[in-house]
Amino acid sequence: MQSNSKGIERERRNHFRGRSQAGRRVDVLYRRADGEATAAGPLECTTVTANIGVGGSFVLTEFPESVGTALEVCIQVPEQDHELILRADVRWTCASSPIQAAGMGLQFESLEVAALLLLHDYFSTLGPAC
Repeated sequence: MQSNSKGIERERRNHFRGRSQAGRRVDVLYRRADGEATAAGPLECTTVTANIGVGGSFVLTEFPESVGTALEVCIQVPEQDHELILRADVRWTCASSPIQAAGMGLQFESLEVAALLLLHDYFSTLGPAC
């Protein structure tokens, strides 16, 4: 366990399943945490990931948000009656090119242990990455 500046303990794991894996395509909906639309894109966007792990994801989108933008990322986990809502920050973006689709790299903020375990279980059902 590790404590943050507020004294709240969070579990930090460095396990191979925690790394994002290319080819893990998961449907996601993301929205700006501030609730404001921008000229660059819509307030909410439904898309797919190019990779995802418990630490973050690369989300395919023609309308990447600015680096540093706070987002809410919604993932519908099968066999759950509600979607999992994760807070994330945009860490980097890339434009479309002949070898890569446009998108943005997201870093998930501190996950509660229950969410971390739920994601581990869900990702293990996806099988190996392509």
